[in-house]
Amino acid sequence: MGSLRFCAAFSESRTAQQVFRNHIAAYHLSYTYDATVGLSHDGDDMTIRLWLPLLSLSLILGCSVSEATKRAALQEASVFSGLELEMLGGETMTAEALNGQVVLVVNVASRCGFTPQYTGLQTLYSKYKDRGFLVIAVPCNQFGGQEPGDPVEIRKFVEKEYGVQFPILSKQNVKGPDRGPLFERLTKTAVGSSRDVRWNFEKFLINRKGQVIDRFSSMTGPSSDSLTTAIEQAL
Repeated sequence: MGSLRFCAAFSESRTAQQVFRNHIAAYHLSYTYDATVGLSHDGDDMTIRLWLPLLSLSLILGCSVSEATKRAALQEASVFSGLELEMLGGETMTAEALNGQVVLVVNVASRCGFTPQYTGLQTLYSKYKDRGFLVIAVPCNQFGGQEPGDPVEIRKFVEKEYGVQFPILSKQNVKGPDRGPLFERLTKTAVGSSRDVRWNFEKFLINRKGQVIDRFSSMTGPSSDSLTTAIEQAL
């Protein structure tokens, strides 16, 4: 019931309405929205207050991780082992550079309703980096075409608007058969459960051994208690 109450409250927000529009656009559905009438699609009236809680709940449940799964994750090999990650500027980050770090991997986009989460991600990085914590952003244009820029444009945007200082990988797919090697590994872990990423700003938390220990939905903000507690426990 708590999740349902949260979803109902979330449906009232402007961010939620924008996210809903983005989801509709991503699936190429034709619709019109009126603040009084709600949502109209293909001649059928659907109120945005009906669909937003369902969308919100879908995003939350799509990333929920059981305690048993978290325990199983501690038996897995490092997702970084032997991996070389291409950075936004073309340089390479090796697995050795990530050894002993707690890492939060986030697929990002510059034109999403969740884009302001960059602020919170930078806050997390600044707060915990001296304790061995790293945020890695992964730009992706698969969700509503919300990351259309080239590497220079992406870098300029995040630095100017959000003061981002943490590493950013090259723009890549994070779902489907053409997803990059990092997300191929992330989603095939116990925590990943072979479930594709559903939207921008999903989060994978990786411990110092390179094991994926938790996964958070787009709706879990960087300052949320669940995320910050998980990070602090991993540190």
